[in-house]
Amino acid sequence: FTAASASSYVTFQVEPNNIAYSFAGTWMELDNITLEPGTTEPCAVPLDTTAPTLASSSPTAGATDVAIDADIVLTFDEPVVEGAGFIYLYDADGVVGSFQIGTSAAQFSGNTVTLNYDPTLPGNDDLDYSTEYWVVVNSNTEIVDAAGNGSELIGSGSAAGPQPVSFTTGSAPDTSRPTLVVSGPTEAVTEAFTVTFAFSETVTGFDASDITVVNGAKGTFTET
Repeated sequence: FTAASASSYVTFQVEPNNIAYSFAGTWMELDNITLEPGTTEPCAVPLDTTAPTLASSSPTAGATDVAIDADIVLTFDEPVVEGAGFIYLYDADGVVGSFQIGTSAAQFSGNTVTLNYDPTLPGNDDLDYSTEYWVVVNSNTEIVDAAGNGSELIGSGSAAGPQPVSFTTGSAPDTSRPTLVVSGPTEAVTEAFTVTFAFSETVTGFDASDITVVNGAKGTFTET
């Protein structure tokens, strides 16, 4: 039999010590509901019609110096499950790539959705260093709750729009070795003299033990 709410009909499944209803194709258990044998009149049933909302994200909104391969974690105010479609990643030039629901790119667990960006997938671009990116959920079919309510929309395709899940990647790693220029006397000397070791950038770990003197002895080592 069916029972009516204010604007929706749901189907009850009654078993011993268990009453559940089907709404949007999902069976949900009911609490504090008593159905008398022979009931034929509609009865009011509370339905979940509230969309899941974003509670927090990692990286946090506006985060900087984020690793270029960092996962993105969306945390909602209630448990969510897979819907269908794509979640998108944008930069100032438009769509960079996507996370397909139902694949390892978008993993659901309780209240969280973990997005793992794979630049090797077709249609996905490599991420750049020192660049702002943001997540966009542009429909309510990708992330849903157990009652079938789609999540609120997140972000905007416009760079000027509000971006609740935005972050900036860190600087490119320094892969260049420092260069060294050694200067001192250019002719034979018979007394103490100074030798200068000038590096092209700030270095650490260089001290007197790294220097070998032949036919002489090391004097004072000074770092400037």
